[in-house]
Amino acid sequence: MDPYAAEDGISQTRERTASRLAWSAFKRQCTSRDPVVFGIGAFEQHGEHLPMGTDFIIADALARALAIPIGGITLPTLPYGAPSRPRSGGAVTCSARRT
Repeated sequence: MDPYAAEDGISQTRERTASRLAWSAFKRQCTSRDPVVFGIGAFEQHGEHLPMGTDFIIADALARALAIPIGGITLPTLPYGAPSRPRSGGAVTCSARRT
């Protein structure tokens, strides 16, 4: 038995990141009707001064910060993007091709 567990079995210092929870804790969290925050951020080039995940990192931090005051939980942030400057070499383009 977890000495820090609340009556509902979730830690009093509750983990708010879904990817860090066991499936049973995540299920309890989802059935408790607490809000779920889903961040979406681009994964693209920004030049040599910033990492390609800049927008993704910001979206993830915002989602985590929002989850705390509203008592919610964050889902893994979804990275997405299309190269805005495809010839810069700062992104990878994938395409589906039928064979």
